[in-house]
Amino acid sequence: MKGNGGERSRPISHEPVSRRGVLLGGIAGLGTGLLAGSLTDGAAAATALTPYSMAMHLHTCYSEGTASMQSHLQQAALNGVDVVWWTDHDFRMLATGYRQAVHLTSAKELENGLAWTWSRTTAGSPATAVATWVTSPVSPADPVPGALHLVTTGTTGAWSTQTMTGSAANSLIRTGIAGQRLTLDVLATSLGPDAYVELSIGLSHRPDSGGRPGGRYTIAYRVGGPNPPGSAVPSGISGVVTVAPATTGWTTITTDLVDDVKRLWPDLVPEDHSTYQIKIVTGARSGASADVVVDYLRFDRAGRTGPEALASQQSIMDAHAAAYPSVQQHAATELSLYLQHLGYYGGTLVLPDISGMPVTGDPTAAALLSAVQHIHGNGALASYNHPFGSSDVALLSAADQTAARRALAKALLGRRAYGADLLEVGYPARGGVSLANHVQLWDTLSRNGLFLTGSGVSDDHTGTNWLSQKLNFLTWVWAGDTGLGALTDALAAGRAWFGNPKAFRGQLDLLVDGAVPMGSVTATAAGTCTVRIIATGLPTGARLQLIRGVVDYAGADQPDPITTVVKDVPAPASGYVDVTVDTSTACFIRAVVRDRTSAAIAFGNPVWLLRQLPPGVPPARLH
Repeated sequence: MKGNGGERSRPISHEPVSRRGVLLGGIAGLGTGLLAGSLTDGAAAATALTPYSMAMHLHTCYSEGTASMQSHLQQAALNGVDVVWWTDHDFRMLATGYRQAVHLTSAKELENGLAWTWSRTTAGSPATAVATWVTSPVSPADPVPGALHLVTTGTTGAWSTQTMTGSAANSLIRTGIAGQRLTLDVLATSLGPDAYVELSIGLSHRPDSGGRPGGRYTIAYRVGGPNPPGSAVPSGISGVVTVAPATTGWTTITTDLVDDVKRLWPDLVPEDHSTYQIKIVTGARSGASADVVVDYLRFDRAGRTGPEALASQQSIMDAHAAAYPSVQQHAATELSLYLQHLGYYGGTLVLPDISGMPVTGDPTAAALLSAVQHIHGNGALASYNHPFGSSDVALLSAADQTAARRALAKALLGRRAYGADLLEVGYPARGGVSLANHVQLWDTLSRNGLFLTGSGVSDDHTGTNWLSQKLNFLTWVWAGDTGLGALTDALAAGRAWFGNPKAFRGQLDLLVDGAVPMGSVTATAAGTCTVRIIATGLPTGARLQLIRGVVDYAGADQPDPITTVVKDVPAPASGYVDVTVDTSTACFIRAVVRDRTSAAIAFGNPVWLLRQLPPGVPPARLH
């Protein structure tokens, strides 16, 4: 095996092949402790490494789902996860291309070619519930004529309501509440203690807090109703802020979301919420009528430059840190207006300037390459995310899955995976494609000397029930600590494994000839090598496999891997098993854990055992 020279360095290097040092770590001899080391000119210096669990792809209040940072942090703490990576979409953090106004001219209206639609529902037993689009009266502030006339009449002492729920194309209202102000103009013909109109803002999910159950919070900005103007009245996870009506003419409802969350629920970190949903509601009871015209919904967003958005994100992280001391938080992002979404891990986090991009994105290969270069230019790792798309649909037919996998393999081989460092592999299913096909795609790239660290992710937007949700994979790394540099160095070196935490919480590693760890790329003239597969914490009935894959640089004309199982054994009582592997031809090897039903529940990253080193091996992997 080739040794390495030099020392590990930060930021992560994306330079051509050099003799830069590489982390050597893992388990080597389970009766005497876990041995880890780094090689310097072939000499091993023992250094303790620790396995850390990571949730690598999480969306919070800055993205389109209901999750908050707090809801994810609670799940991480409950499930013993050491590290969370916040990977909100860059364009959502920046509110690029977001909805600016809704003029209430009809049930559907366009802005920059993208639709806003209203849907109507009623609840209770209203005697009257009418919604009419009118051209008069209209707000004098609105440059586009048109408004919505709502009439709701109650019958019993219980509230009857009429609700108009707004929906923006591509959820282009959902982002963090910090710096946001919404306004709505209201002209009231009939309101009072038993009749109201409100602008209701659905916020993010928060876990149990302050004696309240977990759930998605809501603030209603109300004109009319029984509460005094200027009051803020909580009721569990819902709150009502009552706005003083104008003496005559139009009343403008203006939200102050951060301050009002503080008023209603002072125990919460207020900024950790999203403008998840917008509703206009009229309510009435006891024979009263809410008769109003509503017009000109506006969205004003401040603090949306890249540095401002990242500073706001960091402030929320800092505010939660003391409550979740067992969980290390790292800011990251997902660059999303490209042919493929890219995870951005480590280095210096700089949101790219996307102000000139259409909100539908730039699907060109050149733009994606430029985005990877932006990540690398800031000393970070680029992850090729959800390779078969982000949809949650039923599995395609076996033939269609194979066709999709082969087509993507050809595209990625033609572009050398756009220079990405990581590949999201660990999805039970995604985009209609099975876990097995995700793994085969990865193996095809490995066959062709594309040295990508496979990761397992959840791409979670909800922050609830991590273990039992459909997408629930975690990634583990061997690292010296949970600092940004140590974790990204481990990922760059392939010192990682991934799996289903509901089925497997153990440790995986490989050690070749006592010296070459999982993730490495090395050259050998030997005809065989001894591979130690280290696996602890395997469930009852599990089996441990070693997979050998051919490395022949076959290219896009052969978009399938060639792999064989060279060892398949029950969980070893010693925690490891030694296997002789044929290295007379170039190959890669990786470990798999299967449960008693033969379902794959954990995957280690490969070691490449080559006859000679090709150009372009990532320096962190050289051994």
